[in-house]
Amino acid sequence: MACGDDGATTQASGVPAPAVTQSNPTAVPVVESSIIAWRDRPAPATTAGSRAPAPDVARCDATMLAVGSADPDGGPGLGTNYWRVPLTNDSTVPCSLPAAGTTATAIDATGGRVDLGVGQAEDDADRVLDPGDRGELVISAGNVCYLDSQRTRDIAFGSLTVTLPSSGTLSIPDLRLVLCGPQINVEWRRDSTLPRAGSLASLAARIEPIGTVAAGQPLDYVVELTNPSTRDVALTPCPSYVQTVIDEQKSAASLTHDHYQLNCSSLTLIAAGSTIRFAMHINIPNGLHGPGFLNWNLDDGPTETTTFMTN
Repeated sequence: MACGDDGATTQASGVPAPAVTQSNPTAVPVVESSIIAWRDRPAPATTAGSRAPAPDVARCDATMLAVGSADPDGGPGLGTNYWRVPLTNDSTVPCSLPAAGTTATAIDATGGRVDLGVGQAEDDADRVLDPGDRGELVISAGNVCYLDSQRTRDIAFGSLTVTLPSSGTLSIPDLRLVLCGPQINVEWRRDSTLPRAGSLASLAARIEPIGTVAAGQPLDYVVELTNPSTRDVALTPCPSYVQTVIDEQKSAASLTHDHYQLNCSSLTLIAAGSTIRFAMHINIPNGLHGPGFLNWNLDDGPTETTTFMTN
């Protein structure tokens, strides 16, 4: 099969083809039909970071959000205290945290409920929460209090309630705010450490075992991409990947660094809960002897590394 072919082939036995070396560096590996064949197509310059933006969704209301246990004492910054209130989208539909329009009240030292001034800068932070996604309400306020150049006492507030511009009020009874006055700043945002369901970052990568390879020869191997999320992952535009051979004995020097596009000719998505196997092809350099590392990284997605031996 020529290297530009997009189809896959099957062994007569039906057993997955092992990783083999070939004398022709442009040859396409022989793979079974359940494996997407490797395609010799360098990555275009625009795939990384070019995924479609999240669609517009309705604003979250208070009934959709579960409030977690907040840090009761806050955390100091450079002239600022921060209090973080964890949130979870408990509903069955996506919703967006507010970018503006938040109001708040709290109980002061006299036991009366007072309105707090709320500052909220509009920005491009990711605020869309899918069902089950986590986010947070970040409250901040200056921690050095002056009035007419004179240092003043801090004021304690408790039993905070926050009203969303869309609908409803969140109660945060365990939060204790120590402020210079009845003024706070708020920021709503999604937990950026969690990959979004349906994104390339939500995929898991696995390199199937390689074993021993020959230096100076091409290596054919298989990468599995698994979608453990509840949403399909679109492959439009078709993503690219980087594969790197690293010499373990030479201070992890990179010997081969290739940037290719996946073969998306026969599929447009990786369905929720499914695994797709992709054939890969890389040249092992002549100068590599003994153990080596193979690193595989999907643009905007997962990274996986495995070891192998050369003979």
